[in-house]
Amino acid sequence: MRILLHACVLSMPALFSIQATAADMPDMNGTWKVTIEGVKILKEVGAASGVVHHTPVETGPYKAELTVVIESQDGGTFSGTKRSKNAEEMTAGVLSFDNSRATMIDLDGWTTCTIVSPDEMRCEYIEVNAENSNLNRQVWIRQ
Repeated sequence: MRILLHACVLSMPALFSIQATAADMPDMNGTWKVTIEGVKILKEVGAASGVVHHTPVETGPYKAELTVVIESQDGGTFSGTKRSKNAEEMTAGVLSFDNSRATMIDLDGWTTCTIVSPDEMRCEYIEVNAENSNLNRQVWIRQ
């Protein structure tokens, strides 16, 4: 009996830990306003040789905004749509096991985020495609 009681007492912190982790899972659903600072390199293909030439778009960082609408979440996975004034694409993501980070993909890039609060994330984005290479940092604020 004493051994059984001892085993129950030792296992209780593990049970509370599992419940706390599930309860702390962020709700990603909603509309997020994203402000961006970054750098981009355009790729120009030479007409005759087919050689790719890299031409910087700007000498300094660019700034932009977009909106991300997360429309569904199933536990640690979620998906939605990214919209800027020039484009729209699907995005999908996963939460880290400790619920402190989110990692997302779109059609040609990926975003890694640190969750600062239920309504704010700080992120980095990397994109490499046939037209350009893009690297930026982002602040996500839930609307």
